Amino acid sequence: MITIKRNNEIIYTSEEQWKDPLLEIKIKRTTNAINSGNITFPLEHKVIAAGGLAPYKDCIRIYRDDDIVFWGRPLLPSQTYNGSVTYQLEGELAFLKDVCRFSAPYTVGAIRPALLGCIKAYNEDKGDQCTIRTYRRDRLSDKGK
Repeated sequence: MITIKRNNEIIYTSEEQWKDPLLEIKIKRTTNAINSGNITFPLEHKVIAAGGLAPYKDCIRIYRDDDIVFWGRPLLPSQTYNGSVTYQLEGELAFLKDVCRFSAPYTVGAIRPALLGCIKAYNEDKGDQCTIRTYRRDRLSDKGK
């Protein structure tokens, strides 16, 4: 079973594809590079009728059974010749490219506070939908603090 979630809300499941079918789902997974993919919606799909996906804001997760196969965000949509809407997707490593535009104070030997400052600035800019989580030995911080 394939399930697609937008910000933890199910927008497609292969079990109920007769209700809101998708035209195409393609995912390209790579090692040490940015995963990518495409989702093509017919114009009458509930997501398109509700205004579509929010580029660079929505968080898209694609599952096969209970295993996550893609996590990322949509880019700008393109309308195809047959009246459908295609969103290109970019994986979670693309979020790190965005982090590079934020700066934080850095002193020699103290890289961790600088990196955490950049991640915190990114999370504040993007909101709750797609945050970068930082791992510590003793706990997980949801906001990159």
